[in-house]
Amino acid sequence: MEQQVRSLLILVQELSATDNQSETSEYSHSSSSSASDTLEQCAEDLHEYVQLLNELHPSIETLLQLSEEVPRQPEPDQAEPTAPMIFSDIIQSKFKKAPGTLVETLGRLNFERSNRMAAARESNLAATEESSDMVDQGEKSTAFHDSGLGTNTGSGKVEICKHYADHLEEIAIAASPLEVADEGNTDESSGYGDWQFPTEGWLQPTRLSDVAEEE
Repeated sequence: MEQQVRSLLILVQELSATDNQSETSEYSHSSSSSASDTLEQCAEDLHEYVQLLNELHPSIETLLQLSEEVPRQPEPDQAEPTAPMIFSDIIQSKFKKAPGTLVETLGRLNFERSNRMAAARESNLAATEESSDMVDQGEKSTAFHDSGLGTNTGSGKVEICKHYADHLEEIAIAASPLEVADEGNTDESSGYGDWQFPTEGWLQPTRLSDVAEEE
């Protein structure tokens, strides 16, 4: 503002100088003398006003704080949003006719629920990491596993349920096709196909040779 006042003062001084030159000109006419007097009076008044404005400039600047930016205070409705307010805004956007008190309460409850879920998630992750560190990393079992259970690890002989023949001292298990192929034997002496397991009931397995002898 001070720079503008100085520019205006210079402009008034130039206007006064121009008016003085017009008065001393030998080609001035009587018709223009009245206009010149009016212009001179306006210039003097304007000069006086500018001088007064220049004197009052410090007071005006102090009163209005023109040289400093006044920080804008946020209005109550424009306060910085908090986490519960964010949840309330989401609920308000979906249920526009819901009462404000209910929306505010639901927003606060949802915020508390979110905090509980985050804490439970962190607790579960910590427990999972702790249990994984305690898992035994020993040698894996080489026992037979059915491929239908999600593994293709097999053994030479298939394990069978023994509870149906607990009264026997031992149970013989026929050689698997893999063992027969490895040994190169395909005849009946290898034992492959020498055992018959019934599909109905829990009966003792019988040898095919015993059936032939009975006949």
